[in-house]
Order: sequence, then structure tokens, then C-alpha cells
Amino acid sequence: FRLPHGLAWDEGTAELFVADRLNLRVQVFDREGRYKREYRVGFPTFGVTVRAGRLYVATVAPVRQVRVLDAATGRPLANITTPHRGLRGGSMPHDVAVSDSGAVFVAESRLNRLLKYVPASPIASR
Repeated sequence: FRLPHGLAWDEGTAELFVADRLNLRVQVFDREGRYKREYRVGFPTFGVTVRAGRLYVATVAPVRQVRVLDAATGRPLANITTPHRGLRGGSMPHDVAVSDSGAVFVAESRLNRLLKYVPASPIASR
């Protein structure tokens, strides 16, 4: 690891997802702590959460966003871009949580705020 930053446990698959911030990836381990796989995000990773087979990763470069990946394959499904233009200091998504209804909450550390995104339609798996 180079600065493990966020953790998410997937109860359904008994897997631990670890945001490896400075290695620009998310690593996945089994319940015994054995390495299974990794997803190269390509940007510093902060908070992670897993919900309904989707992995949500808070990142800050090149665009401040939450990347949504298929938790089993790492295939990109969507990006949720946090507003930052014209904001003093810019945004910095630091952590992410997802409700049972699919609302995505993003904690921003630089602007000290919480954002809520409600999808117009569910993110489809393909």
C-alpha cells in the first residue's frame, strides 16, 4: 500500500475493498485478508463503498468525482462529477455513502459540505 485510505466491506461476497490512495487503485481481499484482485482507478482514491454490486470510489483528479464501477469486474459504469468550478479552493470528494434507495452522499473535505445525488434512473449493469 501507499496510503490506504478507505475501507468497504461487501457482506454479499465477503470481500474487503481498500482504497490505496497513492497507488491509484482499489485492492480487494477475502475475509481472511488474502489478496484477490485490484482495480486501477488512475487517480488518487479516497473513500469507497459497495452497494448492490457497485463500487463507489471518491477521486480528485483530473475531475473531482465519484467513479462507479462494477464491484465484481471493475468495469466503469458511471461518473458522478462534483461541482467545483468557481468555488474558492475547489471541491475535494473525500468519502461516499449510498442509501438503500440509491441516493449517493459525498463528503467534501475542502469545502466542508455534504452533497446528495439522486439518480434520475438506476445505473444499469451490463
